Amino acid sequence: KFEVLSTIVLLDTSGSLSVREPSNLGFIKNTLYRIVNKIEQKTNKVTTLITYSRRAAVNPLSFDHFERDWLPAVNMGGSKQIMRGWQSVKSTFFKTATEIGFGEKDERYGWSESYGGEKCSVLVVCDGEAYDMEEFELELLGVTWAYVTVVLVGREDCPQHDNHAQELERISELNPRVTLVEAYGQIQDTTLADKVFKKLYPLQ
Repeated sequence: KFEVLSTIVLLDTSGSLSVREPSNLGFIKNTLYRIVNKIEQKTNKVTTLITYSRRAAVNPLSFDHFERDWLPAVNMGGSKQIMRGWQSVKSTFFKTATEIGFGEKDERYGWSESYGGEKCSVLVVCDGEAYDMEEFELELLGVTWAYVTVVLVGREDCPQHDNHAQELERISELNPRVTLVEAYGQIQDTTLADKVFKKLYPLQ
């Protein structure tokens, strides 16, 4: 069962992560395996995995049953629409928050948090190639209901990666609830997992 203040992982499964860089998907899987372990050990929180490409899909992701949870959830290929996944993140969080009195939905303006509501930790793993990436970046400017850590996977000296990294860095300066972690080059999955966990749960 999803709980408020659980971690939601939003994972790009459009295919570019595995087609262009075959090692990236395995690297991301190993990193998430370590992160989920840290989350369960140090925070006792539940992790929800939301994937996006052709459609958004919501699945549990646990350390003890990682392979069982991962295999049916992660099917690579499809269109690159990060906003489809992001809307699923919002509806997943606010549906549960509303049930316990921490959120509400306005027919015109959509979901909003109630004053004093607990925040959610969201981990977004993407390569910045979604065609609606700029719309997603605009959404991050106004996020108040969650702490969002964006892991931007890419290649060194890639202009597109650099452009999105610069924009996400600018957003993190304007909205302290958003942080950026770049993943490229020779970084190890253990190093990345430690860095990401500290961003997700800085007080742990």
